[in-house]
Amino acid sequence: MTFVEMKRKFKFKDGYTRITMEENPFAIKIKHSLCYPAMEEGKFVEYVQNTYEVKKDEANSLFLKYKKQGFEYRIEK
Repeated sequence: MTFVEMKRKFKFKDGYTRITMEENPFAIKIKHSLCYPAMEEGKFVEYVQNTYEVKKDEANSLFLKYKKQGFEYRIEK
């Protein structure tokens, strides 16, 4: 199973946009979230905006699109 996490900091506020892609046997599950600083130092609160599943080829094209937009990424296998 492969897990991809992509992050991009907000331009005008503290926090970041987070996109995760997780592979399962039938499709790739994608989750879009906004993460804002919490009251505790170094912690973030995650607000999930959207969750959906796509085929592997669609996920690859989305990954390349987000990479071009300046998202930093981390891949776990």
